[in-house]
Amino acid sequence: MLFLNNLIERFDEEYNVEPLLVETSRRVALSLLRKNREIFMEDTPELPEDRMGDINTHNGFDSSQVSFIDQQRAMQALRMKFPGIVVAERQKEKVDASTFVKKRAQTERELSPSCARLREIRVSLGLTQESFSSQLGIPNATLLSYEYMRTPNVPGDIMDRAEEIFIQERTVAKRNNALAERSMKEYVAEWAEMLSIDPQDFKTIADIIGVAKSTVHRWMEGEMRPRPRELNGYISTVKKTAKRIKAGKKALSEIY
Repeated sequence: MLFLNNLIERFDEEYNVEPLLVETSRRVALSLLRKNREIFMEDTPELPEDRMGDINTHNGFDSSQVSFIDQQRAMQALRMKFPGIVVAERQKEKVDASTFVKKRAQTERELSPSCARLREIRVSLGLTQESFSSQLGIPNATLLSYEYMRTPNVPGDIMDRAEEIFIQERTVAKRNNALAERSMKEYVAEWAEMLSIDPQDFKTIADIIGVAKSTVHRWMEGEMRPRPRELNGYISTVKKTAKRIKAGKKALSEIY
């Protein structure tokens, strides 16, 4: 007890470990009594009644799990039993969240030109970090290290690839915007004219572009619309099919 008291004072002068040591010593003593009982039972048939009472009342250490609430109750009982000895729990100083955010923002380093440009490309294209890193062919953790300045500069080959993606994605974005300017009724009517079929022949149009007849009908009703990439594929398929039909008609006309 003297050793622990002198040792703990070096870390916390206000903390008094004595009540905990007293309780621990009591439990150790009762455990020794239980062991003595086993020895006495082997050597002599009788054991003093006072020791028998202590052993029957206190069975040594309890190996069962103790809940958090039970621990709190035990500590409260210990404080009431030894008033003024066990120091009350210390309350941590409350810190305003806004103050913490401001301090963190002040510690962030300014991005280098290459890192800032890389992040600007990703944000302007509306790409997630996972998608952008996948297109760059680098791990997502590497992209994060660039955007958060853990790595000061982006290698030249990665920047070149990023600029290529920027140009390609901008071209795709412009093309998608142009596709969105027209309704699906206009596209279906145009496809029917290119294929020389009735605009209401939804089954033939559906078979050519590879969708269900009900899908084309829902396009015409305005209930749904294909994605830009899919729509661009349908347009390409119709053009190729119309070209083959035209070539076939020309070949038949030359034969006959």
